[in-house]
Amino acid sequence: MMRVERTRRNFADESNRYDAKRDRLVRCARDLAERGNAAKVSVTDVTTAMGITRGLFYYYFGGKEELNESIVLSYVDDLMAIIGQRCTSFDDREASVRTIVECVHDWLYEEDGTKRPQWHVLDETGLQDFLNVKASNELAGFIVNHGLLAKYGRGDDDSLREHARFVALGILGELRLQPDVPICRVGDAACAALRYRKRRSSQDAAQTEND
Repeated sequence: MMRVERTRRNFADESNRYDAKRDRLVRCARDLAERGNAAKVSVTDVTTAMGITRGLFYYYFGGKEELNESIVLSYVDDLMAIIGQRCTSFDDREASVRTIVECVHDWLYEEDGTKRPQWHVLDETGLQDFLNVKASNELAGFIVNHGLLAKYGRGDDDSLREHARFVALGILGELRLQPDVPICRVGDAACAALRYRKRRSSQDAAQTEND
């Protein structure tokens, strides 16, 4: 039994070291991408900056495409970390959603309104759609897990998540496409989507009872 436990600990330690090294590679590549032409940052650039061999790089990544996608995922992680820090109470659903909107805005823009570095990286790599999919999925999961959308009937988890993703895409899209839009207006729109879902859910429940 003790041998099994040692094996598990050793595996966990090795896994943690792997993840930590991989994260450092991503952060290094991300820094290079933000400071230069993201599309032209090469595997050689990353390995030189990290002081590792190309063989070791390919131990962690299948190639440049996977590295670029990992950089985008690191931006999504940043967004969710901001939301996790600021959204600490969920008693008021609409207040929580407005906080999420503020977090997305602050993740996209500096205090002076200029775009944050990820805009440059996404424009150069053409991974805007990839980020939208990943970020909206994470936001939808957060919204669902914290009860920020009205509950559907039992077994309707797919519908609940799909509607949450619709709200998340709306937040991301409006803030990205309309930089000058008042944050409160985006919050109003997201909260209106919640209220619509509540009314629709009640109507569906009444219809089910009548049937």
